Amino acid sequence: MTTTSQLTEKCAVAGVWGSAVAAEKTRDMLEALQHRGQDATGVVTLNGGMSRYVELGLVADAYPQAVLEELVGDIAIGHNRYATSSHAHDLEHVQPFADEDAQWALAHNGNLSVTKPLVEFLNEKNVAIDDLNDSGMMHAAIGWYLRAGSSMEDAVAKSYPLFVGAFSCVAICEGKLLAFRDGHGIRPLSYGKLPGGGYAVASETRALDALGAVEQADIGPGELLVVDENGARTVAIVEPTPKLDIFELVYFARGDSRLCGRVVEDIRRDFGAQLARECPVEGEAIVVPVPRSAVSAAEGYAQVSGHVYADGIERANRLRTFIRPDQESRKMAVRQKLIPKPEVLGGKRVVLIEDSIVRGTTLGVLVAMLREAGASEVHVRISSPPVLYPNFYGINMPSQSELIAHGRTVNDVCEKIGADSLGYLSVEGMLQATGQPADTFDTSVFTGEYPIDIGDHQNEITR
Repeated sequence: MTTTSQLTEKCAVAGVWGSAVAAEKTRDMLEALQHRGQDATGVVTLNGGMSRYVELGLVADAYPQAVLEELVGDIAIGHNRYATSSHAHDLEHVQPFADEDAQWALAHNGNLSVTKPLVEFLNEKNVAIDDLNDSGMMHAAIGWYLRAGSSMEDAVAKSYPLFVGAFSCVAICEGKLLAFRDGHGIRPLSYGKLPGGGYAVASETRALDALGAVEQADIGPGELLVVDENGARTVAIVEPTPKLDIFELVYFARGDSRLCGRVVEDIRRDFGAQLARECPVEGEAIVVPVPRSAVSAAEGYAQVSGHVYADGIERANRLRTFIRPDQESRKMAVRQKLIPKPEVLGGKRVVLIEDSIVRGTTLGVLVAMLREAGASEVHVRISSPPVLYPNFYGINMPSQSELIAHGRTVNDVCEKIGADSLGYLSVEGMLQATGQPADTFDTSVFTGEYPIDIGDHQNEITR
């Protein structure tokens, strides 16, 4: 069996109901969500029959017009994926998962931190799980209830107690589009009405914006959304205890998406402003962001500090080094995609703003590159706290030993990345800057406080 420790994903899901070009609209949303997964992509449509198409690589390359024309149906779901194991290039594990006999399909964003209840249930029901990851087992459990005679809504509800971890899912069955989140809402999921009729669901609101969707709303923690010929309705499956992963605000979500009722880039700008208050750099300096996710934080830092903001680094492409599968490829990617500008940096004291330090790969290389470009000093400021603990809810942080801040002081990290000084935003300052109640976020990567049981993973961390 493929365990979740071997195959950990951070992905995107999307779905459309009631459009003659459902596959094309789903593709468009997946392209807007490309930042959440770049290894593989897939779409399943439903209209009397079922059609499924999966492909490795980027959305822009994966769906030629001939393929879209074959994906017939007015209901569709889609998925973008990245993986951190040898399965990254294995089509067998590319979602959505589909059951042609039962005419239903599922796509999952997140990660089940504990699979024991699910494994025991499937073993008891004699369902083969040898080649299934956590998402595949979720598909198998819901499918078992469907074959036992449950409606789709009931099958999802009955399966909920088996799913321990983070999940934001879309599914199609019985002419319906369904979407549901775990009771903590760790991963985002939203929906809206399409112009001219129909509905769309996506991991981020920016994908809904790409279709011109209106009356957008979040699917709440523990909620099931059902879309059919009667419209859209939500049902509470479990009692909600909101704990959105705050790393969505720090790094993962697009800046032009909306979370917590705010545009993400505005929240990041407030992170930077608070960082300037907590970790100032005295004397004349320029504020330079690591593009692109740190741009808003740098703007906030510059505004509060009074230092001049400067675009001192050019970014060559949009692919993210954080989700590259190995350390050497991340290092190579830094020099390929980030290009310091000597005409901006030469002879300057630089306050380099980055959204987070995970492994330290990007910053260690980049600080050296800034000095090569002529910067006289490089003071690094991070618009989030030190990442001290791994994430077991779907982010590529497989080992605590890989986290540069684990077991090191701030001065140790500063020396390791070669900076003149280093400062982090505090946990309290970060939470305050969101404008939301502090207890509505998952801050586990910073604090080690995991809102959902992580089971045997407790043995993988030290405090």
